[in-house]
Amino acid sequence: NIRNRGDLPLRQSHESTDPKHDTTLETLKNLHRIWRRPVHIETVIEEVKRRISYDGTNHQIEKL
Repeated sequence: NIRNRGDLPLRQSHESTDPKHDTTLETLKNLHRIWRRPVHIETVIEEVKRRISYDGTNHQIEKL
């Protein structure tokens, strides 16, 4: 529960290849349609831990 809003936090197990950007964004949109609350995926991109979020209108990527 990130930011105390009933969010759905997910964590990707990083195994040497970074997630595909377009696929990740589309997955977040689809999960948001089901969950109806903000969704987040924690992953590693270019050896940096990041959280990719979608709130129903905007995607956000932040370093952790």
